[in-house]
Amino acid sequence: MSLLCSVLLILSACYTTTSPPPLSSDSGIVVVDVTKYSEIYETYMQFRHLTAAEQTAYGIIYTAVQDHFRQETIIQNEAGESVPGIRISLTTANLTVQQISRTFEAFLQDNPAFHFIDRTYSLEGHETHGTKRYETLALYYTMDAAQRNTTTQQLRDAIQSIVNGCPVTDDHYVMELYLHDQLLSFCTYDQAAAENPSLHSNAYTAYGALVEGKAVCEGYAKAMQMLLTTVAIPTTTVRGYSADNQTGHMWNLVQINAEFYY
Repeated sequence: MSLLCSVLLILSACYTTTSPPPLSSDSGIVVVDVTKYSEIYETYMQFRHLTAAEQTAYGIIYTAVQDHFRQETIIQNEAGESVPGIRISLTTANLTVQQISRTFEAFLQDNPAFHFIDRTYSLEGHETHGTKRYETLALYYTMDAAQRNTTTQQLRDAIQSIVNGCPVTDDHYVMELYLHDQLLSFCTYDQAAAENPSLHSNAYTAYGALVEGKAVCEGYAKAMQMLLTTVAIPTTTVRGYSADNQTGHMWNLVQINAEFYY
């Protein structure tokens, strides 16, 4: 039995999400070499916590996005509308919907540079003897190819301009403090976006924090992650709830001088 389902990550107040339309089955599917960028993503924190099968799927997703995001890849929705996105073959991974969900979340946490990926996605697969398996993952982009290329370069330039002034020292705390203070010097909290995410979706990305100078907690955390990663300080983002009012929140886990700190 063929399946077509739309999977939506349920997020707390600090996160944005919209429900995508189902995909047409006539869109092209990207097949990639899963080992192409393995030396890069195998160092990422969230990747390391996945199972072997999930890591394979992660590698497929990373390679497909990295190799194709600069191209205008279009998929069609059920209404026949053309939308930016990419359909990726996960045949070799052979995962359940729960495993794909974990893999996709890990991929997003590890890769804030892919700021143009929507948090929603669609799956296609089959059911055999009561077990559902999914062979195709469709990702939606929030920007067209021209916008993806422009904003990606702007983000890289912003990061480089900051890290160029970072002290070169064996004391990672000194480096982290410098990057922290630089981020706070030009980025302000976007209260309007926190109250109504649709008003300013970039506030939830590193691009919003580092290029536009306005962000909510998620944008700040992703920006700090990109800055620290650029100077080879291990870090990841952490999603949870604030202690004072239990609203959705995001922050960083950082390895400073061989110790981990939140």
